[in-house]
Formats: sequence, structure tokens, C-alpha cells
Amino acid sequence: KNKGGKVIYVQKKFSGLTRHLNSMNYPLDWYFEFQKELIDLFAEEINFEFVYKHAQGQEWAEDSILRYIEDKGCGNIHVSKEQFLKTLESADRVITDIPFGAFFEAIVSGKPVLCICPDNFKMIEETKITFGKSLQRFSSIEESKRIIKEFLYGNPKDYIVNIPMSDNGFIDTFRE
Repeated sequence: KNKGGKVIYVQKKFSGLTRHLNSMNYPLDWYFEFQKELIDLFAEEINFEFVYKHAQGQEWAEDSILRYIEDKGCGNIHVSKEQFLKTLESADRVITDIPFGAFFEAIVSGKPVLCICPDNFKMIEETKITFGKSLQRFSSIEESKRIIKEFLYGNPKDYIVNIPMSDNGFIDTFRE
């Protein structure tokens, strides 16, 4: 059972459902439909154990996606409300849907990680070089599911990011 290992899926956090000029925010109704499609995909992938990492303070999820997961009653999908780093310890792979905190924490842990985000999320060319297959954009929910399947069945080493270190400060890496 679950020969593919444990996969942690980390939901995007919505900050009080406010919008910021410098922050990517998804329409909540689209995001709910997107998450339902991912949960359906996870339910089909019975060779894997999936952990839906629920972020505290995300009340919108209580009556929507968490209820959807509970109603599906899949034995290979569990919800975790523990801190992400605690959940990360037992992960074989990690999936995020926005390149924020959990994505970078998973990278530093050395775990295979996949971050998928809609193609309207703009990225500079260097991100493709630095993050490789671990950071991918999609144009449709179906494409996101295809990318996830490639991650699940692909070589995990292809999704481990080695961020080069230097004597310069962290901010210097973003200067031209």
C-alpha cells in the first residue's frame, strides 16, 4: 500500500482575502475548483499517500475543500493541521501551488518539490534555470494534473533544487 510514498500538498494561504499589488492571489471560486480537481487526482493515485496541508486561519477552507476531502472518504488522503515543517519531516515529495514559503522550505530540506502556478504568474528567465522542473506554470487545470503526474512518476532527483551559494548576500542574487 502507498508504494509511491508520502506526498504533501500545501495549499496557498490567503491573507485575509485581501489583494496586494506585489502578491499573486487567485480568485477563490477558481481556487476551490482547482483544489477539487487535485483532490480527485490524488484519490485516483492510490499508490501514494497524500497529506493535504491545511494552513491555520484559512476559514474559507473549513466549509469548502476540507469538507470535500471528508465527503470523498479516500483512504489515501489525509488532512494535516500541524506546522508545515513538522509535516515536511515525513514527506517523500512536496507539491505547492505558489512559490512562497513552503516551496523554499521544501527546497532547503532537500526533498523533491514541485510548485505549479497558473501561466499568468510571471517569472524571470533565471527562475527556470535555478528551479528547473520544480517550478512549472500551467495554462489549464488539466495541464496542472499532467505536470503533477509527471512529478509523481518521474525521477525524484529531477525535482531536487540545488540553489548555488556564494559569498554575496541573499539580496545580491536578485541584482543585475
